[in-house]
Amino acid sequence: MQAELLRQFGCRVNHKKVLRIMQNLGLKAIIRRKRVYMTTYQQRYRMDVLQIIYSSVILPLKSLIKNR
Repeated sequence: MQAELLRQFGCRVNHKKVLRIMQNLGLKAIIRRKRVYMTTYQQRYRMDVLQIIYSSVILPLKSLIKNR
């Protein structure tokens, strides 16, 4: 917001003043989510766990549903 005011109107405004005005107007800033990073070990471990869950839970359920 502060950068936009400077870019469009050429006026410098303190970030605290911008925050106060935004709060009075009920505006909230859109904040991006932080990206989740995984090491290759974590990815390998996660894939192993998913394969175990798939083979022990999902496959038997599929066979039960198919046999009905």
